[in-house]
Amino acid sequence: MLYIFCGLPGIGKSTLSSALARELQATYLRVDVVEQAKRVALTWDDGPAGYIVCYAIASQNLRLGLDVIADTVNPIHETRAADIPGFVPPTGEKVRNRHYDVWDREHIVIDTAHQTAAESLMTLRELLDRERSKMELIERTDVS
Repeated sequence: MLYIFCGLPGIGKSTLSSALARELQATYLRVDVVEQAKRVALTWDDGPAGYIVCYAIASQNLRLGLDVIADTVNPIHETRAADIPGFVPPTGEKVRNRHYDVWDREHIVIDTAHQTAAESLMTLRELLDRERSKMELIERTDVS
């Protein structure tokens, strides 16, 4: 299973996705970490390279049968976080003015601004359980 966490910087993606990764013991890919490592190695370019690295790692882990949790802003542009050494988070203006393409497929949305991280994780668990139940029902119906 591939879980993709996306949205603007500073909304709680990393807190929620890392908690779920810990709970599921899933492979955790955070594009901010890849991009910051590229900066430290002086190989940073302003493009999709960090995402491409994460896609390759995710693909390999999925082929091994492992769940993967991807923590990304996800409009193929530099993602940001405050807990990576040496990383400078964006200003509020940059976050507000950032172009962000809306997802065009079914997805789960959690408003992390109005609940604690623990409440957000509990909400996520409930929503994922509902989605799994729907998928199991569809699989059983398709087999019948």
